[in-house]
Amino acid sequence: DSRVTPSMAPAAIRNLPPGADDFSDGNKPLFVLSTNGDLHAIHLRTGEEFGAPLKLLPASATPTTMDVAGPNLYVASSAKCGGVPDRFWIVDLDDDEEQIGTIGRSQAIQDYARGKLGLSGTDFQARTAFEWHGKEFLVAVSDQGKLSFQEVKSQPMIFGLPGSSDSPSLATWQDASGNRWIYANLHDSVRAFRVTQGQVVPESMQAWQVSEVDSPGPPVLANGILYFLSTTGSGPSKHLVLHAVDALRGEELYNSGASILSNSSTKNLAIANGHLSFSTADGSLYCFGLPFQM
Repeated sequence: DSRVTPSMAPAAIRNLPPGADDFSDGNKPLFVLSTNGDLHAIHLRTGEEFGAPLKLLPASATPTTMDVAGPNLYVASSAKCGGVPDRFWIVDLDDDEEQIGTIGRSQAIQDYARGKLGLSGTDFQARTAFEWHGKEFLVAVSDQGKLSFQEVKSQPMIFGLPGSSDSPSLATWQDASGNRWIYANLHDSVRAFRVTQGQVVPESMQAWQVSEVDSPGPPVLANGILYFLSTTGSGPSKHLVLHAVDALRGEELYNSGASILSNSSTKNLAIANGHLSFSTADGSLYCFGLPFQM
């Protein structure tokens, strides 16, 4: 059982098992963080693990995001329960000293206290980071949809993926015009914020929002389209709806209607190889094909 959205490795592993080819995306591990804090590297073709899992987080930690950027894998945790302070847990995927299968890790665990980053207060629930005019900025969102930006000096750059659906989550991308877009799921809406290319110091302006959606899950981007799950119905008839929204204009391009038969507590989405997948409470796994262009 995974706590956060699985993350795809950007490249194939270096020390392949005997007989494996070195050109297939099947040798790019899918990283999955289990509820006990173990990090698994899964072979996409077979579902088998590349090696023994890595013990990364305490079982009491609450992870909120996981992503791979460059040679590092990042997991952010929240202090809302478990007594584990806010931090980013960093795994160096090029380090051979310790292994997760043939994927190594780093000894370094770097704490990112809210006070050190200037994000004081307890209302900021989700964070991600992006590069802007040669500098790295951290952005956080509150339950009310307020964004806060902070320059992160001499720290590794990360790109976060959304986490759990019980608090706001963030997704971000940069469009062809150089504008930075930040998307947040709140209690009854998904909001899009734009940072225009000409701003040296980022300031956000809300560009659009999708309203009247019940408990939208973490948003995920692919090919200029924003995907998220919401809940509809009540009682035994409650079920998920998959939404596909134009990431620039906020126009809904697709929703799954009544085709999904069950609900989910996490509403996490995983995207890889042109497909979007998620699981539901009745034990079903759904897979949707994605368009490669809008």
